[in-house]
Amino acid sequence: MIYLDNAATTKIHPDVFNAMTPWFTTYFGNASSNHHFGKMARDAIDTARKDIAEVVGCLPEEIIFTSGGTEADNLALFSRDKVFTSPIEHKAIIRTAIYPFFADVCEDGTVDIESFERKISKETLMVSVMAVNNETGVAQPYKDIADISHKYGKVFHTDAVQAFGHRPIDITYIDLMSVSGHKINGPKGIGFLYASKYVQQHYLCPKMYGGGQEFGFRPGTEPVPLIVGLAEAVKLHADQKPVNLSWFEDMLVNECGAVINGASCHDDQWKNIINFQLDIHNDTMIQCLSKRKVYLSAGSACNTTEAAPSHVLKAMGLTDEECNRSLRISVGDGITMGDARTVINEINKIRKEQKIVDSIDEM
Repeated sequence: MIYLDNAATTKIHPDVFNAMTPWFTTYFGNASSNHHFGKMARDAIDTARKDIAEVVGCLPEEIIFTSGGTEADNLALFSRDKVFTSPIEHKAIIRTAIYPFFADVCEDGTVDIESFERKISKETLMVSVMAVNNETGVAQPYKDIADISHKYGKVFHTDAVQAFGHRPIDITYIDLMSVSGHKINGPKGIGFLYASKYVQQHYLCPKMYGGGQEFGFRPGTEPVPLIVGLAEAVKLHADQKPVNLSWFEDMLVNECGAVINGASCHDDQWKNIINFQLDIHNDTMIQCLSKRKVYLSAGSACNTTEAAPSHVLKAMGLTDEECNRSLRISVGDGITMGDARTVINEINKIRKEQKIVDSIDEM
């Protein structure tokens, strides 16, 4: 099996699994219970929060645990119906900002800074632009965007789900940041929202109500095993080595005739996602590769039930046909030259087979 869909989800790390297990089986107390068993769970949460805060570079009380990146995005934007954002954001941003204002996007997949500053609206209180795009892997100029946002008195949020743990993030520019555990070899169903104390006091609003857990912003019994696992995953990724797929990108271009969508890997030492076009429909290629136990995707796993072409690629200027021929490769711990060679060979076999099928259909 060759798994190249890590932007959708990653395999849980053995150390993460082992760290979680006792909190499922032996120390299963409720962290809100006022007895020794409950206090053990509370201590585990407090330790996890401190460990994550140390990696992020913030105060422990600025880490709010959520069920994942989508909930973190929703919590960050909740009650802000007019948000200045970009058309290449995750649907968790675009659909939460009911009346969004959009900046322009360049052909290379980055937010147009000049357009951003020109269009920033007095009506909005918040700006939300992702750190790394989940479909193209293109890093956004979040520091420049944050500077402009603060210049005009806006709170700046970034969806860092595809960035955190894979590249350095400078929290000093950021007011709110969303992170998901299962993108960094942690468990599914857990993530966090970094929210500065100032933002918590003046902007952030709960989207659920209950027992007051997570400083009142995210009530409900805390999932201690998942929180412990998330902290372990964060620590494991704290010293992540750079991933540059320029060599794989070259192979796709030179040997498969691929066209790269967005900024090239040659320009980014941390890029672990490639989005590219072939001369065959992406669904056909995905299904054929899957039968050969090679797994990649056509884009965000959150959009697989929607027939419409990628909104991200459309915003970059691609046609519907180009979108429907586009594929995404995303690696976790890396890919060997042998695996890459196998993928290239299988892609070319499928392309050749499809051309034969098409020629027979035309007869």
